Amino acid sequence: KPSAAHAGMAPILKFLLAGNYEAARLVMEAGMKDEHKVGSNKAMYNSVIHSCAKANNPTAAAWCVEQMARNNLSPNVVTFNSVIDAFARVGDVAMATSWMRQMQESDCAPNGITYNTMIKACAQARDAPEA
Repeated sequence: KPSAAHAGMAPILKFLLAGNYEAARLVMEAGMKDEHKVGSNKAMYNSVIHSCAKANNPTAAAWCVEQMARNNLSPNVVTFNSVIDAFARVGDVAMATSWMRQMQESDCAPNGITYNTMIKACAQARDAPEA
């Protein structure tokens, strides 16, 4: 059964995928007031970022990571892997690489999923030498 934080994901995703970031922010903030556990809030953000990636919307995924920081939530390996995946799915190697650098700069160690996702980004962009 989804937690209270995850129950509000549908309207957030609807607003994000439509490009209505202000409405998404308001719904996210309202949900965070109801849910006081930092871990649950981070899990909610990670779920939303993953859903944005699956919808091929890296802009919305990156926006969510920025919102996490504004709410004093540090991205973790799941967060970074999901936003890297969002850019990989659309073949944006430069942005996927940029997010991997941010991951390393924030002392979050890339893992096998990170490296496989970077290879996927290069393959999607048909950039074999970079892979």
